[in-house]
Amino acid sequence: MTAVVEGSAVVVSRSVAELLGCGVQPGAAVWADTVDNGPVPGWLVVERVVVGRERRCAIVQAEACAVVSAGPISEVQVASGPIPTDELMPEWVSALASSHWDAQDARAERDAARSALQAHEDRLERIEDASHEFADEHSLCSDFDAFMISQGLRPRMSDWDNTVSATVRVRVPVRARNAEDAESQVDESLVVDALMELASRRSALSDALLDHDVVDTERA
Repeated sequence: MTAVVEGSAVVVSRSVAELLGCGVQPGAAVWADTVDNGPVPGWLVVERVVVGRERRCAIVQAEACAVVSAGPISEVQVASGPIPTDELMPEWVSALASSHWDAQDARAERDAARSALQAHEDRLERIEDASHEFADEHSLCSDFDAFMISQGLRPRMSDWDNTVSATVRVRVPVRARNAEDAESQVDESLVVDALMELASRRSALSDALLDHDVVDTERA
């Protein structure tokens, strides 16, 4: 479908609902009033009668095989129109518009499901927080936390400090006359330097760690 706008007349936009009220039928060629590209020619597709909400429409540009404007019939704007043409709207245009609406419905259902899930998670978190506060106020023991875990709920958590004894093997380079002399030169300062060098390379420090033991734990 092609169309040419002649002259310099002012183009007046109106809604698809107004256009339909003037007797224009679905399947007509119209100018879609787009924000980015100005008036774009396309075929007008309108939903059949629906219950509980306003009908939607879509304007499909045949050359681009794309929906250039879509939404409720009271919101989608057309620039003047309809466009005089002897052509009939291709059958695939309606299918493309239906696919567009189906995608909109799917996105709306997805967003609604996400919103409902988030609301449920927020409510559950508030219940857990209130339960923890009640347990603390009434000095409930660890049986409370065990119950929470058994029900798939978050138990009370607190901060703890662990004192750990770690065994680390490091290389300490020195210059010496022999092995005995080299061994005697190793002091605390050289060991600290070697550890600091390892600390800058996480993978090397991980390889150097041979063993560790927790020797004390206390509440932070």
